[in-house]
Amino acid sequence: PEGSFEVLNMMEQSGGHPTQLILEALIDACSQQQQLQQQQRRTHPKGEREDYIDRAMRILLRMQEASYPPSLRTYKHVLRMCAQVGNSEKALAILDLIKEAGLQPNEAVYAYLIECFATQGNKEKALETLERMKVSRVVPARRAYHAALRACAQAKDTTALLSMFEKMTAKEGEGGEEITPNRITYNHLIRGHLRVNELDKAYTVMEQRMAKEGGLTPQVDTFKLFVNYFFGRRDIETIFSAVKQFRKAGMVVNADVVAAVAECVMKANEGSKVASVLELAKEGGIVIPKTVHKALVSLEAKSVNNNG
Repeated sequence: PEGSFEVLNMMEQSGGHPTQLILEALIDACSQQQQLQQQQRRTHPKGEREDYIDRAMRILLRMQEASYPPSLRTYKHVLRMCAQVGNSEKALAILDLIKEAGLQPNEAVYAYLIECFATQGNKEKALETLERMKVSRVVPARRAYHAALRACAQAKDTTALLSMFEKMTAKEGEGGEEITPNRITYNHLIRGHLRVNELDKAYTVMEQRMAKEGGLTPQVDTFKLFVNYFFGRRDIETIFSAVKQFRKAGMVVNADVVAAVAECVMKANEGSKVASVLELAKEGGIVIPKTVHKALVSLEAKSVNNNG
């Protein structure tokens, strides 16, 4: 949004006044730039970082000064930015601004705040905020509960995780309603069990709760949780056993599944497992991209040479 700010400054210097629509567009630009920065950090973790949340908050103040009171939707836009990076300090500041403006925080506002604490791994604050919602007579919905589940999983507290799951799926008090678990819900449970090395319980969630009771076919996002778990333990062989268990639960081995296994094998430098990857692709009728296939074959050749 650098160019956008320059235009804004030029407008003000020439005596012009930005409209509410322009200021809201600037906040949207900040949000988009932060998302782009987050994506770039995955490949360039040491790259420079801009504080787009601070810029968005300055725009909020400009809106107030220009007698363009931000709507709750605009405040939520900035809260979402805070949730993406776990900036609870600024999220709490925005919550204060919302209340000072005489607006009533709704479920989405609290959900974003819980997501901030979940990203930080602060389970206590996340659950405290969930209770704060109920005291304020704001009924938690799926998003708030998912954020709380993620906080429990991050904290490696499976007791709190399962308790939160039960609360989510049960009618709680006046205005509360039962929330049907979806794949994201079950993935939080699986992630929590895997973080404390409860592999059997993680499989039980996938096979019993998700597939059998929930009627949901496991997809690659769930499969990747197990792949990452085995990769972390350098147990590449067991990934192929996981494929068999997921197949039994109804998962179709598609290009994404093969790609996840191939990536893991290459990252682990396990040339001896290349043949298994190629066989997996063949069974599913999957054509591996040429660049990936070349890398796999090269890895296998190096493994043969080293062992020969």
